[in-house]
Amino acid sequence: MRRINLCTESPSPNSLHDNNNPLHLVENIEKIYHGKVGKLEATFKLSFNSKSTAVKGTYSYDKKQDQLYELSGIAMNNDLHLNELTKGNISANCVLKKRDDGCFSGKMFNNDGRVLQMNICE
Repeated sequence: MRRINLCTESPSPNSLHDNNNPLHLVENIEKIYHGKVGKLEATFKLSFNSKSTAVKGTYSYDKKQDQLYELSGIAMNNDLHLNELTKGNISANCVLKKRDDGCFSGKMFNNDGRVLQMNICE
């Protein structure tokens, strides 16, 4: 699923011909992933900014859908680095690598010292 967000940007002074404000498209590519964090199944909703390396989103455990975790990070090459935020504070770091099958695999490093395997696929 693709969502296109429209925004206006202030153009450089020399780029306009009749003082028109151009409308620029900023495209965010939203994807849904399913997988596991440790032994628990989870669903991830990630939004990739096509103009930068920024990634934002959320995830929840399938059996605890009322508990939503915020994610923020970067996607570079085949790497995905995400911070998990709980009540606005970083509670874990996720380091994932894209596999040949298109899935991401890696580890979640929780602030309390736990390290969990992570696997997510589109």
